Amino acid sequence: MRTLALLLVLSGCAAAIDPVDLRARLTDDYIARLAVPLILVQVPQRGLVATLVPTGQNGTVRSWRSRDAVQLSYDQGVLVATRGLGHDLMSADVAGTVAALRGRSGQYDRASSVVDGAFRTVVTHWTCAMSRHGGLSHDAPTGPVAVTVFVETCTGPTTIENRYHVGADGVLWWSRQWASTEVGVLETERMKR
Repeated sequence: MRTLALLLVLSGCAAAIDPVDLRARLTDDYIARLAVPLILVQVPQRGLVATLVPTGQNGTVRSWRSRDAVQLSYDQGVLVATRGLGHDLMSADVAGTVAALRGRSGQYDRASSVVDGAFRTVVTHWTCAMSRHGGLSHDAPTGPVAVTVFVETCTGPTTIENRYHVGADGVLWWSRQWASTEVGVLETERMKR
């Protein structure tokens, strides 16, 4: 229970917390004692950072929550929804992205639904392609992990670029994914599996 209490203390999404400071608090010893998976998410455009724990699983989609009730959902590591950030990503069709991260080549379609300032849902369609950029060593809390870097470029009303660092076992260790124009991108790092 003490581990969960510590986690809740660290999981606030306050702009006053420096991302480097919060990451420094997540020591190897602390992470090793956690009984639950943990992700660290930064929203650079908003100056926000938080740790999140899983709250549920629906098929391949896992939902995560911060202490202040920001909720994020990922399908096999690919962002599909946000809640509590304003101008939220209500849903995203990421089947093409997931397939491309598993090795499928070629172009694919992607759609996203975002709530605008008048509380209307706006659907945007994208044409995307995934490129593979070789490997690098990701500094995971459990030690260095060899990852392959994937870059997804999507064109629609504007062009967006998402980045994914995927381990040989298929685990998405780090990503930088677009949520909405107003929110910008979310940088998500897997801290504990």
